[in-house]
Amino acid sequence: MNFITIIYFKLSKNIEILIEIKKENEFLL
Repeated sequence: MNFITIIYFKLSKNIEILIEIKKENEFLL
């Protein structure tokens, strides 16, 4: 993998985690 691919992969993973956290927060509320 080249550098840009690694950055893109990490960003997409972070976004997935943020979406999961947001869903959990909405569920708790």
